[in-house]
Amino acid sequence: MDDDCDGIPDDACLACDVVVPRDHATVQDAIDAAITGDRVCVGPGTWVEHLDFGGAEITLLGALGAEATTIDGDETTDAMEPVVRFASGEGS
Repeated sequence: MDDDCDGIPDDACLACDVVVPRDHATVQDAIDAAITGDRVCVGPGTWVEHLDFGGAEITLLGALGAEATTIDGDETTDAMEPVVRFASGEGS
């Protein structure tokens, strides 16, 4: 049940520290705001962004599962640019 009408069932986010779009409008903003160990939950839909974890050791997941959330790198940008970048010493 989505009691607060943010598009994410409330029970799915009980273990989340940061929720997109409730807490931040973009996934990158949420990554930038998260602290080590945070779980960042992304609401369902397609998010047209390129993500850089910038050394953040966090967990990023779709609030309703991977099949409901897509990170789309936008085909109009440089095809060589990765959709998600892990290049700043992030742990496993």
